[in-house]
Amino acid sequence: MKYEYGTKFNRSKINATTIQLPTIGNEIDFDLMKTLSSAIHKVVKKDVVLLTDTKISPTKNVVQN
Repeated sequence: MKYEYGTKFNRSKINATTIQLPTIGNEIDFDLMKTLSSAIHKVVKKDVVLLTDTKISPTKNVVQN
């Protein structure tokens, strides 16, 4: 099922959605999920820092000159 910006995500669509989780045997692999989540957070934080530095850089140049 595809979701787009204008698509309403209601209870019937939620109930029809299958979410696949990483498993080992028949057990959910929570350690892998934790590792993936941590890696995503690190990438997002890095991107936020880079974006912030890009936006602040022109201001620093004006203030220093």
